[in-house]
Amino acid sequence: MSDMTAVRFAQERLDAASHEASRCASYLAEMIGRGAQDSSTFDDVVEQLDAAQRAVERWRAVRDAAAISRPIPYVGPATVRSEEPPLGAF
Repeated sequence: MSDMTAVRFAQERLDAASHEASRCASYLAEMIGRGAQDSSTFDDVVEQLDAAQRAVERWRAVRDAAAISRPIPYVGPATVRSEEPPLGAF
């Protein structure tokens, strides 16, 4: 798997995990807004949200590691060109 493919794969997994975390957070907020009485369901959603957030962190780390492992191309030294001679040239 090329480095770019690894980065794309990790980004897709990160996006999916972020979506799942967002979905769990929305559902949790809805449950709180309704004054949910079933604490076991509430606990299950909290656990799902926690797992989704851990997945987000894990895939973010994988994506970043894959991106860092790519070689950075060497562009060369920067040159500055000026129409005027440098100070003190005369």
